[in-house]
Amino acid sequence: MIRVTWLLVPLLAGCVTVDETGQQDGEPADANAAIASGVSGSDIWVGRLTATGERWRIDGLRNITTRQGYDNQPAFVANGSGLYFAAIRDGRQADVYIHEMPVRAGFRFTSTPQSEFSPRPVPGARGISVVRVEDDGTQGLWHYRDNSPQRLLPQLGNVGYYAWLGPDRVGLFLVEEPPRLVLATLPDGPVETVSGIVPGRTLQAMPDIGELVFVDLAGDTPWVSRVSGTGQVTRLAPALDGGEDFALTPDGLLVMPRGRALYGWR
Repeated sequence: MIRVTWLLVPLLAGCVTVDETGQQDGEPADANAAIASGVSGSDIWVGRLTATGERWRIDGLRNITTRQGYDNQPAFVANGSGLYFAAIRDGRQADVYIHEMPVRAGFRFTSTPQSEFSPRPVPGARGISVVRVEDDGTQGLWHYRDNSPQRLLPQLGNVGYYAWLGPDRVGLFLVEEPPRLVLATLPDGPVETVSGIVPGRTLQAMPDIGELVFVDLAGDTPWVSRVSGTGQVTRLAPALDGGEDFALTPDGLLVMPRGRALYGWR
């Protein structure tokens, strides 16, 4: 891999899963309260990744969530004019916010009793998708459009992370022991398990191809790998330091952190 730049604050994470209720004195026990009490503080930084030949840099890097608390899981809107992210600001549960680049300001996007994580634009549709955590701890994939939330793939109550592969195709990390990676077709098509692998928490779609990219934790050396629509797994590159977090740029650059540095691979 080539080194691209170094950052002061690493920031890559996914949906939170819990095993304890986190009940507090005089308060009801539920999964949302447990998550809110268990997460650590984090910030979101935004910059422009540019390249001159093989020399990379990040310009205009700035912190857009300068506050105490949890701000995480950013995803750019379809036209790049802003980004969605999950935030816990009341100490009870997570909501989705949107940061608009032109005005450099953030606004609340959801205000519900449930926690929403992993906001993503839905290909070919209005609104966003989220992993919603119910009070009983079940985690489902939802589509929030206008004022009509819709549960997607209602047979799955253990969704941890996901990535859209097309308007009606999605890859999902299911919270099991060990975790399971599946490919699902909407609205109610088959849910197919990708066999022989142990998925990491980061899922990304290969630009313009629609294949799912993930880290396979099976074996002694974790590999960044991709899976085709038929379930065939191909290794791409060893994961740096065995990490699970990475990103793909629109032109197909694989970016992974190692300590305070980012590295890129084509």
